[in-house]
Amino acid sequence: MADAYIGQIMQVSFNFAPIDWAVAAGQTLNVTQNQALFALIGATFGGDGRTTFQLPNLQSRVIIGAGQGPGLSNYAWGAHAGVERVALTQANLPAHSHAAAFTPTGGGTGGPTAVQALTGVAVTSLSVSPAAGSQLANTGPAGGGQPKIYAPAGTSGTPVNLGGVSGGGGITGGTVQIGNTGNNIPVETLPPYLALRTNICMSGLYPVQD
Repeated sequence: MADAYIGQIMQVSFNFAPIDWAVAAGQTLNVTQNQALFALIGATFGGDGRTTFQLPNLQSRVIIGAGQGPGLSNYAWGAHAGVERVALTQANLPAHSHAAAFTPTGGGTGGPTAVQALTGVAVTSLSVSPAAGSQLANTGPAGGGQPKIYAPAGTSGTPVNLGGVSGGGGITGGTVQIGNTGNNIPVETLPPYLALRTNICMSGLYPVQD
């Protein structure tokens, strides 16, 4: 194509680059052997910019117009970015909740149990203040204006259930397990595509800027 501009990009349905064209695959070229093309694109697409430069690599890439359209992002000439798939993180997910399962420990069944007190306890065994292991008991003579309602641990008596109150069934702790789900499979970001050969003109008309 003698009327093509040097540096022009062309996509074709055949699988090769014609005469005066090269596949745009990021090849490294010598500056002195390709001075016209280097004068147009420089080291925009790679190379040291002194003795070498690179062609644009359009393998597995789509072309986007450089600049910034209304309400869109700005893309600098020669910039390249993007990935074919991404792994979502917690920050990408909508707010949600998970079901949790509580496993109690301590020997209880988890249901409420009646609170008991001892009756028939000798009043001489009772005290005003509780100690470790104390139990509620029948009221004894007041001491210092306060009723004696606590029996020491191991005191003999008849346990009776108190109405209107209940305990936690002996549960002393437990663990909460939240179920895991998902396989960390990356999400595809590719739209439907058709792969064509992309070539760049190496020899032709030198473009003159308007």
